[in-house]
Amino acid sequence: AEITGEVKMDEILLKKLVLTGEKVSLKLSGGKLSFVQSGGLYEGRDEASGSVVLTSYPLSFDVNAGLAGFQAKPFMDDLLASFVPKAAGVLKGKVSGKADAKIALSGKGVTPPSIKKNLKGSGNLLVSNGQVSKLESLQKNVGKYLKSDLFARDLEFRTLGGDFKVADGKITTPNTTMDPGPEGDFGFLYNGSVSLDTALLLKGGLTTRFNPRHEDAVMKGDLGKALFVKDKAGWPTGLWDVSGSVYLPIILPSKKPAGKVLQQKGKEIMKQQMPAAKKLLKGLFKK
Repeated sequence: AEITGEVKMDEILLKKLVLTGEKVSLKLSGGKLSFVQSGGLYEGRDEASGSVVLTSYPLSFDVNAGLAGFQAKPFMDDLLASFVPKAAGVLKGKVSGKADAKIALSGKGVTPPSIKKNLKGSGNLLVSNGQVSKLESLQKNVGKYLKSDLFARDLEFRTLGGDFKVADGKITTPNTTMDPGPEGDFGFLYNGSVSLDTALLLKGGLTTRFNPRHEDAVMKGDLGKALFVKDKAGWPTGLWDVSGSVYLPIILPSKKPAGKVLQQKGKEIMKQQMPAAKKLLKGLFKK
């Protein structure tokens, strides 16, 4: 037996997420519920298709979705408030611009913890011609090495996004990048992961790039010259290890092989300063 149907709705609320003008076609056959859906969201369009196997336990599912031309700021704010409310306090209003995304997911489970545990998939996200607002975590971590309040400002970008995979209870990305374009102030590349549990743990590497006009602030003094080197385009570039959580990131100068050039420069500077440091310590602890 086969059952088919179609549902049209002016508006759907998924907690705080708002979908408009939605059309959903359904087919139930052989214990499998399939759907095709399309509509609008946040000034853009959404399309999705997938299925749920009702005869298995736990339930198994798959979904493919595409989002085009939507406004990133209100969408991300409502998404976080709906599903990761604790993170909303840290990330709300951080990214604006027009966005496109694709995602393919599959999994099984009944409760949210079991679904997260078994969730697998991949996708990509790209936000264009937007800005990030006041990167407090970078100001507290990387900013303390600079003579600049750059991360306390709103920073414009040409593109922001990358590819990602979902597996083993975390999201992993090899190339989430903020490209500032030739006139922007700052860009970065993040290669790492964030856990899907409430802790939102981070683990990865961060490459930061600063426009050459910020060279005096970034590469100021021996410490700045040890932490940053110029790339082929003349942009001061630094390598960092990322840990902690989304709520409280820890960003430290890289210890990985890719940072050997920076480490060597740091060692050379420390070696030059060692005699003066020994003399100072001797004076401090002299009885």
